[in-house]
Amino acid sequence: MISRGLEIQHLWIDALCIFQEDESDWLEQSSQMSHIYGSSTVTIASVDTEAVSQSFLRPRDTQYVEISWKACAKQRESEQCRNSQKVYASHSWATQHDQLIGPWSKRGWTLQEGLLPSRILFYSSHQIAWKCCRMVRFERGLQHDPMIEIGRSIADEPGGRDFWRFDLFTKFKLLPWYMQSPECHSEHDKYRIWYDMVEDYSARRVKYTRDRLVAISGLAKIYGDVLGDYRYFAGLWQSDMLRGLLWYAQGMRLFDSNLSHPTVVEVKAPSWSWARAPSGSAIRNDWTNSGFRPLAAVKNVSRVPVESNNPFSGVSSTRLTIRGPVYRFPQLYHPSWRSASSFLSAFERHLSCVVEFDYGEKANDFSREGCFAALLLLQEFPPLSHRVDALILKTLPPHEDGKGRVLERLGVLKLSFYSKSTTSSSTLRALRRMERSLEHRLNPGAGPRRSKRFSCEEVFEEYSRSPWRYETVAIV
Repeated sequence: MISRGLEIQHLWIDALCIFQEDESDWLEQSSQMSHIYGSSTVTIASVDTEAVSQSFLRPRDTQYVEISWKACAKQRESEQCRNSQKVYASHSWATQHDQLIGPWSKRGWTLQEGLLPSRILFYSSHQIAWKCCRMVRFERGLQHDPMIEIGRSIADEPGGRDFWRFDLFTKFKLLPWYMQSPECHSEHDKYRIWYDMVEDYSARRVKYTRDRLVAISGLAKIYGDVLGDYRYFAGLWQSDMLRGLLWYAQGMRLFDSNLSHPTVVEVKAPSWSWARAPSGSAIRNDWTNSGFRPLAAVKNVSRVPVESNNPFSGVSSTRLTIRGPVYRFPQLYHPSWRSASSFLSAFERHLSCVVEFDYGEKANDFSREGCFAALLLLQEFPPLSHRVDALILKTLPPHEDGKGRVLERLGVLKLSFYSKSTTSSSTLRALRRMERSLEHRLNPGAGPRRSKRFSCEEVFEEYSRSPWRYETVAIV
């Protein structure tokens, strides 16, 4: 009905146009999503429906009244028709009705459907909305023009809005502009929008976990085309690999899965990819808005993609080789870490402290001996504090192919402490005020994130006396 009303002859519906039970057809069509949705005249999105079988053209109560009016009492009828203006009168309007959030925005595959098209027509239970590269317009009369609002923000004029306060669709469509703008300060800033997309996407549901990388492959292809970067591996970009590796699942503990009760992983992705995290957990990265200097270097990334002609598809195997400071240790948790007589390094004491804080009585599950390692990746720069992040790794049994022992990612350990000698008193006061504020308690993601960071000055002192040895390690 809508397509006929718009005089559009051809209509694409995923559930009808893809043979869901035919894996070869599914792989072929899913690799074309960037073209199918990116080349569409308009995409119709039903915000409030749970499934494709539900109708979205339902009766709804009138939320407003449209009133025509004359700009001038002496305006002639012909002028009124040519220059008609309208007022939308409403008794009240909840701002959440303009957010276009519902079951549609919680499904994994719909992120591509919501970002790839140039035009989207939204149908919600409250109103219809139109979104394109230049404007967002709601049925009730509200309209936003992103470029005008960004221009006002840059000029510090009223009515402006900072680029990073826009929705993901607008930021994604303005990516070419952003890369040439003063907002983009470095090569690493080019990937900041990608991390925003991963955070949004990872919190969504996918019916089959094997789809997790495939369902975002269309966006990865477009992103790579804009950046001219095709070195994409299982959801991360080699040019920004060190920062990309330091993801963590929001609400999760130190390790991304319970090592004492391992579960079967259905998605084909390396341990260092966010695609291996539990489905529905928002993936965050504390380094997207921070300056840093690398402590390690990526030497090589190899992969075998599911589709040989599509580097943005899923992967069947990968291997990441990195050289950096490595500290090896036999246990993740030492029950005696509090005792002054135990012969533990400052790092092992600190790690045991974090494990005990995260897991409580179950911390003993991590006291079994094994072969573990910590790999330092990034250091904050310029230094607001002493801050570095490290990957915690576990050595796997020797490969049958004779290529030696490799490691897998267990989690990220955040190391930091604030020193009076390196941090100004005004900065420390500002951080304390920020953390005490109501806004920070309600929305801790709005400012510098210090979640799961325990003061560990002793670790830094130990490292300065005896730096970790540089090693080349392979992670799968």
